[in-house]
Amino acid sequence: DVRGHAPLLAAIERKLRVDNAIDPDGRRVLVTTGANQAYVQALLATCAPGDAVLVFAPYYFTHVVSMQLLGIRPHVVACDPSTLLPDPA
Repeated sequence: DVRGHAPLLAAIERKLRVDNAIDPDGRRVLVTTGANQAYVQALLATCAPGDAVLVFAPYYFTHVVSMQLLGIRPHVVACDPSTLLPDPA
């Protein structure tokens, strides 16, 4: 199953149903080996080669590298270092 380790998926789905009253419907839970894998899978699910994506600086360098490898065009937006809000200048 490409969604992850079956026993772990079952435990997460059970926890969501019992503790949180959420029905994951057997398709909405995905387990990854880490944040970078989840990030790339999100890109694959939502972007196509040639798409442009805004990346707010500072950013984790592998995010831009992942986009470039997938043919996605990253556009870096500078942010004010004290607030981390986009810099309108």
